[in-house]
Amino acid sequence: METISLDDIKQDAIMGLRAKGSSIFYSCNVLSVSGDKITLSVPAFRDPALETMRKVELRIINDSGEYEATLYNGTVYELFTDYMEVRIASRQKHEERRKNIRIPCELRIRYMELKNPEETWYTTYSLNMSPGGIKMYSSRFHQEGEYLLFQFYIPEGYSTRSLLVRGAVMKIKKMSDINFNQQAGLKGQSYRKYIVNVCFEGLSPADYLGLTRYIYSNTR
Repeated sequence: METISLDDIKQDAIMGLRAKGSSIFYSCNVLSVSGDKITLSVPAFRDPALETMRKVELRIINDSGEYEATLYNGTVYELFTDYMEVRIASRQKHEERRKNIRIPCELRIRYMELKNPEETWYTTYSLNMSPGGIKMYSSRFHQEGEYLLFQFYIPEGYSTRSLLVRGAVMKIKKMSDINFNQQAGLKGQSYRKYIVNVCFEGLSPADYLGLTRYIYSNTR
């Protein structure tokens, strides 16, 4: 453990916050830093387990949309509608076991089934996403191992480019088997019959960076 110092956390920085024991970070903005206390905006899409006196972990998100190596350990002391106060107890260098950290996000997603000879595109919404894969709703049942093709529009300067990404279905669950109140949003429910975990394959370094930029630009 290092001596606690919050000098590298600047006002208006973006940090990822997760409840201790969780694998998912929720994006929030730094409102102020004072002593061992950080005041943060409350994430719009947040862990329902987040509550006062809950142990949490935080990491700074840099300008490239990547998490920095330092992990801050703290406790939520105050939790309001629009902001929260976290007291930092320690910091340490941290290497995430998962290569790609999933970012909670409800993004509109377009995909097709590669097994289908007809080019039929479906629209749904994500639950979380990283350059390595996506967890999404689906109105259709997909077999584990089935290949899907996703289309993303990657920001490049003042324009965008279309990026096609192939992914393999790793896991699928019916919504009736899941705590609906924790997973469902406010949109219509017609596409929410299943929750599907997909692992992306075959990304070039340029496409990996482009997908990272896509996620970051849509979740800030």
